[in-house]
Amino acid sequence: MKERRLVFISHANPEDNEFASWLGTRLTSAGYEVWTDMLKLVGGEAMWQDIGRIIKKEAALVVVVLSRGSYQKDGVLDEIALSVATGRQLNKQQFVIPVRIDALPFSDFPEQLIRLTAVDFSHDWADGLNRLLTIFNEVRIPQSISDSGESLNAWRKYQLRKSATILPRRESAVSNWFLINSLPSHVNFSRFRASQNVIERTVKNFQSPVAPYMRLAASFADATSLRKEASDVPIEPAYRVPLRSFLEGRAGSDLEVGWREARKIVTRLLNQAWEQFAQNRSLVRCDFAHGAAWFVPLGLIEKNSAVFQDEKGKKRRRLLVGWSERRSVYWHFAVSGKVNIVGQKRMIFRPHVVFTDNGRTPLKSTPAVIRLRKGFCRNWWNDRWRDMLRAFASFLANGESHFSLILGENSYATVAASPLTFYTPLSIREVPPASTAERDQEEDNDDETEADALDDPGDLNGGHFEDLFDDDIENGETMS
Repeated sequence: MKERRLVFISHANPEDNEFASWLGTRLTSAGYEVWTDMLKLVGGEAMWQDIGRIIKKEAALVVVVLSRGSYQKDGVLDEIALSVATGRQLNKQQFVIPVRIDALPFSDFPEQLIRLTAVDFSHDWADGLNRLLTIFNEVRIPQSISDSGESLNAWRKYQLRKSATILPRRESAVSNWFLINSLPSHVNFSRFRASQNVIERTVKNFQSPVAPYMRLAASFADATSLRKEASDVPIEPAYRVPLRSFLEGRAGSDLEVGWREARKIVTRLLNQAWEQFAQNRSLVRCDFAHGAAWFVPLGLIEKNSAVFQDEKGKKRRRLLVGWSERRSVYWHFAVSGKVNIVGQKRMIFRPHVVFTDNGRTPLKSTPAVIRLRKGFCRNWWNDRWRDMLRAFASFLANGESHFSLILGENSYATVAASPLTFYTPLSIREVPPASTAERDQEEDNDDETEADALDDPGDLNGGHFEDLFDDDIENGETMS
């Protein structure tokens, strides 16, 4: 029997298309195979026959999107009925997962779904997605270990298909993905000859990235190197596994590690290496609700700016630290970095802004600081964030083409210092600017500092904010 792999998204069309498109793209990026009528049914197909076949024969799980405007639509109710019946036939208790995307009362859910545990997206889509992915992991929905580019391309085509402003013009999109160009060929497992308490205490003190696994330690460093870092604990080699085989779930010998667990181990090692690298580059850590970000403190680099090369090969520079005279705070460009080894192995850098009053210590997250964070950068458009990210990565690499994360003695991961760029043969015309009244209303609702109004004090760069921020450097010229 063919393995059920598809995640079927049941939703009202067109009422909930925006959410279904967002959810489908995120699930596809996470490695799941997604089916929805927006993507598959272009026109002329036998719609209900296709939907019925997918639910009964191919779906591993059905996500039912419910909202106040759609929960009573006949098409949604038909898909719910068929999905619930199929789940009973398969004897799968979590075959159907309801998700609520607005203030629809749980008591108004279709009666087949009343007793099912729903995932609430109404307050925070990101939190809802995290909860949904946790369920997927618990019920073991199959993930693809291949590149998800084809599936994402299908979603892109859907977005273009529904737009009336498509232009036959090639367009590039700079991502926040920085490819991992090389990794060690093997991963090592070392065995401790010590009590569990000693093992847990020792693991925390290693300089090399280490991931505990049962009574073993997974690392790209070998046992000899680890012994140098913890000479008081007996450590001996246990297994040496080719990295590619390990990530495919083929550890071999009597070491049984599935590919999901293998991914987690390698990802953990690489994330540890990134944290250590950021510390070694004298970046300062700032903890946010969803993880840590790292920023350049005042005075770490000359003129608080970094040189980078744009897509045309032209050298430019951007401030990574600035000063607001009006608010009496420093702003710092920051990134949170995470590793993803599904498909193209990459570092993903998410940009942030951190505020300090002394150039180093992040301000506490008070209501005033939260308002400042929301309003401060509202005139920073995508190109500005993009170039600051490029400048930050160039700083990490000391102007070279890559930077290296230390994984152990003579063991490294090399990461490209230039972000991955995607290309499409078509482009979408930009949305016309908001009307003057709409812009005025937005400005009335937000009286925080506009970044374009900021000046840099003389001890930073001796000139106006924009003088440095938008400066270009001719090829071959160095910063004075």
